[in-house]
Amino acid sequence: MNRKFKKVISLALAAVMTCSLASCGSDKGKEEVTTIKWYAYENPSADVDEVFAKVNEYTKEKIGVVIDYTPITPAEYNEKMKMIFASNEEFDMCFQSSSTDFYTNVENGVLMPLDELLDTTGKATRDLIPEFYYDAATVNGEIYAIPMNKDVAEQWGFRFSSDIANQCGITKADIEAVTSLAELEPIFQKVKDTLPNVYPCLIRGNNHFLKFLPFDNVNGCSVGAFRTDDFDKIINQFETKEVKEYFDLMRSWYQKGFFRSDAATATNDNDIKAAGNWFACYVGYLPYSDYYAEGQPVEWWYALNMNEPHIRTGNIMGSAFAISANSPNPEKTMELINLINTDEYLRNLIAYGIEGEHWVSVGDGQYKLPDGFQTKVDTGYESLVYTNGNRFILKTSELKPADMWDKFKEFNENAVKYDNIGFVFNPENVMTEIVAVENVCTEFLPALAVGAIDPDENLPKFLEKLEKVGVQTVIDEMQRQYDEWKKNK
Repeated sequence: MNRKFKKVISLALAAVMTCSLASCGSDKGKEEVTTIKWYAYENPSADVDEVFAKVNEYTKEKIGVVIDYTPITPAEYNEKMKMIFASNEEFDMCFQSSSTDFYTNVENGVLMPLDELLDTTGKATRDLIPEFYYDAATVNGEIYAIPMNKDVAEQWGFRFSSDIANQCGITKADIEAVTSLAELEPIFQKVKDTLPNVYPCLIRGNNHFLKFLPFDNVNGCSVGAFRTDDFDKIINQFETKEVKEYFDLMRSWYQKGFFRSDAATATNDNDIKAAGNWFACYVGYLPYSDYYAEGQPVEWWYALNMNEPHIRTGNIMGSAFAISANSPNPEKTMELINLINTDEYLRNLIAYGIEGEHWVSVGDGQYKLPDGFQTKVDTGYESLVYTNGNRFILKTSELKPADMWDKFKEFNENAVKYDNIGFVFNPENVMTEIVAVENVCTEFLPALAVGAIDPDENLPKFLEKLEKVGVQTVIDEMQRQYDEWKKNK
């Protein structure tokens, strides 16, 4: 459809909706309609007004609600929401996550506790989402957000180019047999020996492999962690033998030339990826990872036996709905969230746009892009589907397996649930010490984590400086808060 003509249609639809909401002579227009103001974590699409005109036709008919929908780009979301909260503006719902200051917003009193609403208007959503998800959204005994029903388990592994592996005589069985970082060394060495111009592995100071160690970091500071087999005590993980062994291994690999020479300071690997001269990288694995891109599956091989699938607070609170403490319509807002989470037609409309225009059904719960379009952006509508409701009632792309959501659910169900789900550290009492600790980490950690400096010489310096700036004060405060949380859990 011609883009200019589509815009004319979109404006006409908006005018019709405005007339309807203003009671332009019809009995339907005289019914009470509630406008819900929604701030979304979303890149605005060309056809967003057209799509939400269609959304509003449906939600008005179903529950007497229309949506004043405002997408805010991810890069701007935090700062814009801070200004909105600070202005004391009345609005109804917004996106929240552990990376969008959710817990700070709760402490500041700008989000509404939801227990009562979930037990009444939102009961279907309460029953739909596993109860332990709500543990991650609970602060001081009250629920302040509704986590998205989606993949929440994670498993760290390595992904390998099968093409380069074949050139180097490395088999899929060789890779799948790997159970530790150390066991990757002969594989990387074979690549280095066979293809000297290929980097065996991608790593950077801001994107390293410490996550493979058996620790769960406490939010709010780079130092302070639980052992994943002991959720009673918080420790300085950089004092452990596991971290020292990791730093030693990375030093060895760096000296062998497995990494780029500027790994400690590089901020991305775009140059290496563009050239295609790399073999392996670490990944957060999910079932059918090969099929994530909208395109033909890429043949990757995986090493996934270095840790088990697990669920932590940050996984669950990666995406959630919240209701503003200033919402004039909390019941209707919860009713809308309930509808989004349970109504397949509405959920797919918000996620993918208008059927026949932005996507086409191909049966078996799957869709494809209309003929002539290569990407969702080309159609005029693309959304961040993980930010706007229950993922498991969405259609899947025909380029992905039809049973993908079943595999995701199975992956969630079989993952280990960490015992500290729901604990969130409030750094307010030790912010001075945390700032100093982070400065020391910035000085040492990127280079140690990629092996760019000698750990025998520099790890003792790192630990000594951490001690001098008060790292133990931070850890003691973490432990105090954790003990209090456990007592009141």
